[in-house]
Amino acid sequence: MSTRWGLSFLLVNCFHFSSAAHADSWPIAVAHGKGEVVLKVEAPGSSFVLIVGQPDPKAGPLRVHVKSATTVTADPKLLAATEPLDPIWKLLRKEQQSALQRARAQRVSFYFDPNRTPPERKTFHLLTRDVDLDQTHSYAAIDAKLLRVGKWCQVYLDAREKVTPALELTLAEILRTFDDEIYPWTVKHLGRAHDIDRDGRFTIFLTASIAKIQGASPSLFGFVRSSDFLRELTPPFGNQCDMMYLRSDVVPGPHLRTLLIHEFVHAVVFSEHFQHPHAKSLRDEESWLNEGLAHLAEDLMGYSWSNLDYRIRAYLAAPEKYRLVVGDYFIEKLWRNPGTRGAAYLFLKWCHGQRGDALLTELAQSNFVGIENLEIALQKRFPEAFRAWTVAQVETPFAPRPTSPTFRAPLAGPFAHPLELSGGSVELDIAPTAAGYFLLQADAPGTYRVSAQAYGDFQLTLVSLPADVRREVVRGTLSKAKIHYTLPEGVTWSRLELERRFPGDLTTGDEPPLKLTVGDADLPERLRGHDLMLIGLGADRAGRRVTAMGWFK
Repeated sequence: MSTRWGLSFLLVNCFHFSSAAHADSWPIAVAHGKGEVVLKVEAPGSSFVLIVGQPDPKAGPLRVHVKSATTVTADPKLLAATEPLDPIWKLLRKEQQSALQRARAQRVSFYFDPNRTPPERKTFHLLTRDVDLDQTHSYAAIDAKLLRVGKWCQVYLDAREKVTPALELTLAEILRTFDDEIYPWTVKHLGRAHDIDRDGRFTIFLTASIAKIQGASPSLFGFVRSSDFLRELTPPFGNQCDMMYLRSDVVPGPHLRTLLIHEFVHAVVFSEHFQHPHAKSLRDEESWLNEGLAHLAEDLMGYSWSNLDYRIRAYLAAPEKYRLVVGDYFIEKLWRNPGTRGAAYLFLKWCHGQRGDALLTELAQSNFVGIENLEIALQKRFPEAFRAWTVAQVETPFAPRPTSPTFRAPLAGPFAHPLELSGGSVELDIAPTAAGYFLLQADAPGTYRVSAQAYGDFQLTLVSLPADVRREVVRGTLSKAKIHYTLPEGVTWSRLELERRFPGDLTTGDEPPLKLTVGDADLPERLRGHDLMLIGLGADRAGRRVTAMGWFK
């Protein structure tokens, strides 16, 4: 337990604050659906973030009531210690990790000769709708012609489409990127795709029909189907071919390279789980880890944020809405939900920071799935990792690497619902394996009591913001065609932008945020009729970093 804050009691929910250079956090005891903390604040303008997390994936939605008030006395209550270490659990997870490592070291890999000439024509069966996957009428047979053959991949084109100069450039980039960058990287860090048709190469099928798949909104740019990797599934339900599908109108550049790495990771993760020597039954990785790994690979390859930035922004705008742990996105009807995908990436990004590149191999080359697979790789219980991740989003908010392609919008961490310490009340619905954030601000020194109550179990964590960080809430009004807002005084803004709070139906590259100046703003047609999020980044006269967020509906 840190002592730099001058705690007035040891291991009690009563804290004595002045100021500090660094953020700090404390888990708060929760009993019978209620947690409480008392803050004695000496410095006006002090800010804290209270995190209410629900780490149980089997729980239902949690409605939490958070309220604050001034108080005179503090009732001591024990802090919630880190989840107690179960030596049997620890021994089990360590043995499972060791067994997996031995299996990876001992397995014999075999590869088919890539020198054989692929057929000039093939027929692929394409899914045409996102329902009735077990019905033949949900598929269409498409004749395809071979266009290019590389060292590790081959490219087919829908025979109904013509080869244009633009497509020639796309073909050249696909072969160069896949053979020289993506294939070597995935073999090193994740593994190999199962060569189901035994031709030594991975197939990439280009067709404009992907954009017309019914039920896919926004339209797809590419995908992988695990059923194609199963020899026992005959057409149209599977193509008995290791392959991915890409839209033929994708232009060369960072977005194309991002799609290639994302979809190929899916092929590799499925193949590694299927081929693992300890696998007793066919189990693909659960959707949240599968997509999280694919998005993490996009980041690590550094091509672009075009497939990820709006998903991250959707999650950060309303973190309490989006479940992290989802076994099957398709069954849950969340396979195109941007916020759930943003949560999965940000969580895997944090996990990668704990374990490094070893995490990729251990999650991919495994016969375990979901939380069990993650706990073996991290050697942490999921609730412990979940709490640490929710705290990290406040203490060290996600920011793209300086060398990365630029995000289309500023980032200011997860949206925190404002609550004045001198007296306030907020009710919030929190999804399973999601967290709600509350910004606690004290305009004057005093002693304040903050409580959170719900009909169910939850995690409660207090985070103190460092003295050089200032978080503000932007307030104002929204009409049909205009927004009026009031900004904190004495701040020089480096970025001040407005966008839709839930960018769930955005297509890649569309609708950049509206850049603002101080004062009112007229809304363009694309922003009218939607909930809006204002994000500002700047510095005040004292040199503090200022982040400001406002939600308008």
